[in-house]
Amino acid sequence: MTLTKIERRITLTVISLMALRMIGLFLLIPVLPVLAMQFQGATPTLVGLSIGIYGLTQAALQIPLGWLSDRWGRRPVILMGLVMFVVGGVVAALATSIEGIILGRALQGSGAISSVLLALLADVSRPEQRAKLMAAVGISIGASFSLAIVAGPTLTHWLSLTDLFWFTAIAGSLGIALVWLGVPGNMAMQIESTPFAEAMRACVRVPGLMWLVGSVLLIHLLMTAVFMVFPYQLTHQFDWPLPMHWRIYLPLMIFVLAIVMPCLGWVERKRQHKKLLVSAFGGLTIGIVSFDLLDHHLIGWLLSFALIFISFNILEGSLPSLLSRLVPAHLKGSALGLFASSQFIGAFGGGVLAGHGLEIDHISRFRGDGDNLLRLGIVAGLAA
Repeated sequence: MTLTKIERRITLTVISLMALRMIGLFLLIPVLPVLAMQFQGATPTLVGLSIGIYGLTQAALQIPLGWLSDRWGRRPVILMGLVMFVVGGVVAALATSIEGIILGRALQGSGAISSVLLALLADVSRPEQRAKLMAAVGISIGASFSLAIVAGPTLTHWLSLTDLFWFTAIAGSLGIALVWLGVPGNMAMQIESTPFAEAMRACVRVPGLMWLVGSVLLIHLLMTAVFMVFPYQLTHQFDWPLPMHWRIYLPLMIFVLAIVMPCLGWVERKRQHKKLLVSAFGGLTIGIVSFDLLDHHLIGWLLSFALIFISFNILEGSLPSLLSRLVPAHLKGSALGLFASSQFIGAFGGGVLAGHGLEIDHISRFRGDGDNLLRLGIVAGLAA
């Protein structure tokens, strides 16, 4: 069955907006742990906070903005979030201290529209097409993540951290133009007027929803923690200068995407979500264990990272699709807000705990705090 004109239009708009925001943000993930240490007042804990604070403000605002989009309409809330994203990028670009970067990242995170974008896509897609379109968005997020992870270290040949923050502001501005052109004005109409507390209670009662919420928190906590350690270890233990990290990331990301995309297509065709999710959580657990145990053996350590990233992308693409099937239409914005909030709580926790657990004089290794974080992830992965 072919897509309708509005399904194609909104899908392309949502994918483009997600990609612009994700590339703008993920360009920073592999370089912040190294470059932010040059700013006034920087410590590993504050650098970890600068990575994780984005997740905290995202977590705080995903639910209320998702609920507001159910009342006001998706378009005005998306525009409001993109404006805050641009403002945060400008503040961080002008910063001269680590505190300024933290403030800018916090403001960027306040543009918490991931759930609203997914709700917009759910609004216009037919049930028989929705899972496929959600999976397409998940794949685009994975591809954007991969592109950004490769591009970030490469661009440090020519650009500073300040320049990268200016890039995020430009990306957000392009996103505003995309919304004006791609989202019809009549989508600003009120969709639903369910009171906030009632909407939250209804979401919590949806069977299976809280499992999805807990799962997405777990995978983002672990992935952010891993990405806090990965560039440090490459730089300080394996002697890979930051501008050369792309030589590691590029083949890894190509390998990961070559596996993830067929897996997501297979699960949507065969409806084998449970088998794939169990396999992905098993892979994540094995990857985390081996990532910790093989951190003095480059090849084994990189293969562990690849397994973690494969598992993460499979889960990232599958969980929103499952959620869209579970939740009734009038609660999609609220439920996706709850889901995205949990996702970014995990990102905040992973960044802060990993940063706090890094020794200043031996920063390529976790202290006891970091080891405890990985043990927690192993236990939680096995439980999931």
